[in-house]
Formats: sequence, C-alpha cells, structure tokens
Amino acid sequence: MTNLESLLAFLATGFSTQPSLLLDWLKTNKFATETSPSSDLYTPPLDFQINPNGIIENLSCPRTPQLSCSVKNPSDLSGGQDLCCFEYPGGLVLQTQFWNYDPALGGDDQWTIHGLWPDNCDGSYEEFCDSSLDIKPEEIEPLLKQHGALDLLQNMKDRWFNNEGPQEELWAHEFNKHATCYSTLKPSCYSEQEAESKKYIVDYFNITMNLYEQLPTFDILAEAGVVPSHSQKYDTKSTLAALKNKFGKEVHLGCDSRGGVNEIWYYFNAFGSLRNENYRPTDTTFGTTCGETFYYYPKMKENTTTAASEEPPSKIQPPSHDGLSCPTSLPLSCSNTTVIENSCCFESGGIILQTQFWDYSPATGPNDTFTLHGLWPDDCGGGYQQYCDSSMNIKNPRALLETFEGGKELVQDMVTYWKDFRDNDDYLWEHEFNKHATCFSTLNQRCFGDSYVKNEAVFDFFNISMNLFKTVPTYDWLLEEGIYPSTTKEYTKEEILGALRKHYGFEPFISCDYHNNLNQVWYYHLLQGSILSEQFVRIDSMNPSRCRATGIKFMPKVPRRVPIKPTTTLHGPPKPTSPGNRGTIKLSGQPGCLIKNGKWYVSGSCAGYTLNKLGNGSVTIKSSAGFCSVVQGIFTCSSMNHQPFEFDYDAETGSIGVNGEFVWHSDEIAKRFKQVAVQVGKGGDAEFKLHFI
Repeated sequence: MTNLESLLAFLATGFSTQPSLLLDWLKTNKFATETSPSSDLYTPPLDFQINPNGIIENLSCPRTPQLSCSVKNPSDLSGGQDLCCFEYPGGLVLQTQFWNYDPALGGDDQWTIHGLWPDNCDGSYEEFCDSSLDIKPEEIEPLLKQHGALDLLQNMKDRWFNNEGPQEELWAHEFNKHATCYSTLKPSCYSEQEAESKKYIVDYFNITMNLYEQLPTFDILAEAGVVPSHSQKYDTKSTLAALKNKFGKEVHLGCDSRGGVNEIWYYFNAFGSLRNENYRPTDTTFGTTCGETFYYYPKMKENTTTAASEEPPSKIQPPSHDGLSCPTSLPLSCSNTTVIENSCCFESGGIILQTQFWDYSPATGPNDTFTLHGLWPDDCGGGYQQYCDSSMNIKNPRALLETFEGGKELVQDMVTYWKDFRDNDDYLWEHEFNKHATCFSTLNQRCFGDSYVKNEAVFDFFNISMNLFKTVPTYDWLLEEGIYPSTTKEYTKEEILGALRKHYGFEPFISCDYHNNLNQVWYYHLLQGSILSEQFVRIDSMNPSRCRATGIKFMPKVPRRVPIKPTTTLHGPPKPTSPGNRGTIKLSGQPGCLIKNGKWYVSGSCAGYTLNKLGNGSVTIKSSAGFCSVVQGIFTCSSMNHQPFEFDYDAETGSIGVNGEFVWHSDEIAKRFKQVAVQVGKGGDAEFKLHFI
C-alpha cells in the first residue's frame, strides 16, 4: 500500500478529526519525506535528515521545501515560499569543528563544536546581522533552563568549548555573529509567544548540536587510519579523500602554523527552513589551509610538574640536554629531500636569523657593540610565522630566568646586550619570546620528554640566543676592516658587506634607516638537529640588503639625555597604544582598493579597516572578515587568522609593509568584477605600495 492509500484509509477511520493523532500518524509514516521530490533528496553515507518528516508546528511553508542556493533571487521562489521558508542569502550551512590539542579542550577522542554558520552561496558571508537580537553570555543558561532544555545545556557544556575564555562567551559570540544572519530563524518566523520567549535562540543551539552529533570526525578519521600522533605525518590529499568518501562531498580541513590539523568545516544546503533540519551535503568553497602533509597532534593536558619545579626551594639547575636523542644522519634544516617526521629533531622553521641593532639615537647598549634584536625561525622560502603557540606565552621573563642556576648571570648579560630602544628591556624580551620562540618546533614542551622542568624552554631560548650573539661580534669585525662610527665618514654598501663577509664567511643582511645610516645586521643560519644542540651552520642572507649603494654612515651612539623609565610591564603580544584607527587601504598609482578579504577590487566600495598601532612601532590590521595576515606571501583577511599579524608601518606615508618590504605586487591587473590577490615584494604585472588612508 502506498503512503497516499494509507492516508486515505486512516482518514476513513474518523480519528483524523483529532489533530494530535493525525500528526502522530504523519510522523510515523514519514509522509512529508515521501512527498518531497525524490530527485532532490541526497542520501550520503551519513544520514543528515535529522528531522525526516519536516513538520514544524506554527511554520506555514509549502510541503515541498526549496533547496537553498537553488535560486539566485528570492523573487524566483515557487508559490507560497518566503524567507522564513527559504534560507537566504546564507544558503550554505557550515558545521564547523575544532581540534584543540594544546591546550587540550574536550575529550582525547573528541572534536569540539566551533559553530553553525550561514555563508552566502558564493562563499562570502555576512556577520552580526541584527544587533537587536544579540544575547549576553550570562543570559544563555537561564534562557535554556526557562525552556526546559537542560539536556541541551549539558551537551553544550560537554562539547562546545572556548579556547580563549568561558564557554558562554563563545556561545554568545556564535549566536550574535552568525545566527542573527539566518533568515529562517528570525523572530518574525515564529509565533508571537515563541518570539517573545526567544525560542529562536534555543532552536539555533539545538540545531547546531543535532547536526554536530551526525558528524563524528574523530571516528571518521580513525576509520581511515588517521589517529593522533606526535610524530606521524599524514597525507592531506588522501585524508580529504577519506573524509569525502564518508561525507559524500569535499570538506575544508584547516591547519595551524605548526602544521597541526585544528579545524574541519562541513558544508550543506538546507531544504526550506533551517528548523526542518534537512540538509544536503555540498562541496566546500574554501579548499584547505594544510600543506601536502599535516600533523594530528594528540591533546596535551596541562603540564604537571613536581612541586620542586612549581615552587623551587632553591635554584633550578640549568637544563642539560645530554640525553636528547636525535639521529646524527638527519640533514640540515631546509636541505631535506624527503619529509622528516620528527619535528623535535628537525626544525620546521629552518632558516635561523640572529638579528642585531645599532641604535645610535637614542643610544642603547655599550658604545662599542651592536645589541641583540632576537633569534628568529624563518620558513625555508623566506617567509615566517609568528605567535605560533599562545599556550607557551610568558610574562615577566626576568623573574622566570632568575629561578634557574646561572639565571641571574644570563639576565645581566641580557640587560647589557639585549636592549629595547625605549629602555623597557623586559617588554622586548617578552615580545621576542612570544612572537618568535613559540614558533621553534624543537622548543615544544613535548620535545623535552618526561624530564621537562617548568620554563625550561624559556631559559633555553634566551641562553641560546645570547650564546649565538657572542659568536658574531659585528662591531669588532667592522673596526678591524677600518669601518668605525663617524658623523662625517661615508661607506659603500659593498665595503660594509665585504668586511662582514670576510669574518662571517657568508653575506649577511644589512639595513639602513631613512637617513641611510646603518642600523641593523642579520646573520642567517641552517640548523643541524634540534635548536637545543646549538649546531648552527652559517649561510648567505636570503634577502637583499636595504641600504643605498653609497653614502652610508655608521653613526656614533648619542647618549641619552634623560633616562626613560618603564611605567608598566607589558604581557603577551604587544598591546595597542591607541584604540585603533579606521580607514581604507588603497594602492599607489592604481584604481580601486582592498575589500574585506584583502583582495584588490575596482568595482565596489572600499572595505573599512582598523589599524592598531603597537608599542614596538608595528601595527595589526583587521577588517570585518577577521584579522589580516600574510599567508604564503598573499595579503589576506579572514576569520581563519586567529592571531593578529604584525605589519611594518610608516606613519609618515601610511605605507604598510612586511619584514621591511614595502613594495607589493599582483600577478594581474584588477578589472571589473575581478578580485585580485595582493602579494608582498616585487614582481607580477603591477607593483605598488599599500597606503592606509
């Protein structure tokens, strides 16, 4: 008997006059599902018809729901459908999950919820669409309890974590940023009583949890042989294929700057209202941010050290790495021809820069020495990562170092030679560790084994930095070749490079300020094994020096007239010195400007950007799409950029740069309706500067 014949027989019984019995019968017989066009129903390996009957009380929509993104304009919808019955413009529904491994959040075998996002059909998205609907973090739990959604609340507490604060803050953020953009979850789509009770908020969280439960990412990966490991690297292409085999469509796999997988996005179209909870999987519009291979790191629980290392009764012995076991056959960093699996014995940031300042006005450090800027791990292609692992961030490095035997002597060396031009040395040390040391793969806590002592990596970084600094006495080398500080004498770039090349053995990088006065020298190295072994191998600079060919001065240091005393101790990444400036970013000599994703565009409005000036003179930049960064040389602004990126900034001209480079280029000229990527450095069809206006 067909469903239609069954319905007619049921109506003949007379019980159909009782709505509740009729509703139960319809649900039992899945009548609504069978009346939807079979050609539109997609049945992937996983069942995503969470509410297969599609019956929502108080929702008047056609029995044949329209699939989101199937029409470009709501005016083209078939009769009886409006934006309470058809998701628009956010017709792509993204169920997004986190793998928070360091520090660990959630169970060891659990991917956690990020959110449920309504992207536009072209992959763009809206955000914070209706501030009148916003909810405060502290209002969520009482609201769920008011609706009797205690199981939902507990599920959210068990599966929806915030890596930056209380869970409720993430829940509120996700609702205010994303849920307010769902057309089918607007209060106007609910009865007056439901809207007044804010049932649409409860529905969003419930719908998000329901769809998440249908996507057991950990199990899907494990079935494909992809399990957490400190050392195993997995092939990205084959992993994506395994996910597609199970999900039915391409997914987005996200990796962090350490090469560790940390996020997955599943894409859907929705049949009718989101409240129907009927979805059809579709392909991602975003690809992957992982390389050819990735790590799937196990979740690292909070470090448990002995009481002696937590509150040492006496000085901690300086670290000894005699037991560090790394094969002697490993190639130098950046010279491998095959993948090196052990990131504790092979530095992924394989170009090591030892950088020095010559701060002459106002003077820092002794008059007869360059001072230490930092020790930086650059990528093999010359790019670099920054602020890679916030769980390693430190505060008050001086106090941490002085807990170690020999720490006071190390600090005294740093006070003499590792100087901040504002006379706030502690700020510079903290900045250098949090920005650069956290990106050394071989300084990760897991590389120290069970014998790890709290803050051991901190002592190692500063001690190794000072040791390497002492092997490159720049001032002495220049003096030996007749190059000395003078207010009148001028040198050529080749004279300075030649003098340093003679002693260092390879060509360093030199930089001059806008007066063409020498102010920085960078020495480049490869590394044999772990940085803990301190086996540095000198190489030529990866970048051309930034001084004019002639007329370079090596200025004497000018003593400070009035000592500058630090007023505060800064912690974490550099803090903005102002609440931020709003403006646009335009290209010199070119029409158009940058839109919110960082692309060059000539046929629309310029995006608004917020520029925050940092205490070290650099800036961070943000658009409505998220933080701006440079990813594989391309300027990009996205919610995937979880950490701010430090850009160089020339306050006089408003120019934006990266690592001293203020020239940008594109591989093609932007034309009408064509978005073009902007890349750092010279090349391509167009070269220009980026100006914040």
